[in-house]
Amino acid sequence: MARDIYIALNERPRIILNVMDRVKQEAVRTSRGQNLGCLITLASFGLGAAFFVFDRVMGFGALVFSLVAYALWAFGAFMAVYLWRRRAPALVRARFDAARTIIYTLRDDVAPKKLVTGWVDLTTAQDESKIAREGWSRSGKRRKVYYRDHWLQLKMPLADGNLLRLSLIEKVKTKTGYSPRRTVQAKARLVVNPRVYRIKPFSPESFPLRASVAEKEGIFYLSDFLDPDTYDPWPLLQALKALYRYLEPIAAPS
Repeated sequence: MARDIYIALNERPRIILNVMDRVKQEAVRTSRGQNLGCLITLASFGLGAAFFVFDRVMGFGALVFSLVAYALWAFGAFMAVYLWRRRAPALVRARFDAARTIIYTLRDDVAPKKLVTGWVDLTTAQDESKIAREGWSRSGKRRKVYYRDHWLQLKMPLADGNLLRLSLIEKVKTKTGYSPRRTVQAKARLVVNPRVYRIKPFSPESFPLRASVAEKEGIFYLSDFLDPDTYDPWPLLQALKALYRYLEPIAAPS
């Protein structure tokens, strides 16, 4: 079983949420099974050691309890190899919950019968395929590696005719001898439907939240940073909601 989780998205929001819930339940169930297997493996090695020592104390040599010890050790070794090859997927709970919260919160804003596309990539950020660039410190002794992990991508056709594209990108900088430094950047584009909304006069300085916002040719560009420990998506969701104060509905013709 793969160690990490990747979910391709091309469905309606409620179906995606059901799939994500099943993935989470399976990951938890598999993890519990693996924990039980680890306990059995440790118990096998422990009991084997106890039988081996008991045989030596009683003076039976290698003919009685030692044979049981060898069998337990062999079983423990088998279980260790089996668990390693069938290790449970690593569910990054904070990432997973952030992605689900975003989809759940926006589920009713998606146009009926339209699909949400994209992906939720919970594979490790520090993977060779995600290396953006490499280098060395000025002294030439410490290797630096920069990772760029585009782990959440959503494309949502909204019920009001707007189109929302949202990305979460984790950037990791590693340096030999130092702890990795991580940042999580959120990017969003809201393509405004000109038949439904008129954009009010806008300046980036007037935006009430910390996110950076710009508007060009009917498209709002939003950028923000999430807490790299909690991945709390609510500042991003609040910023998206705040964009609508700059949209004025066009009155339907009478």
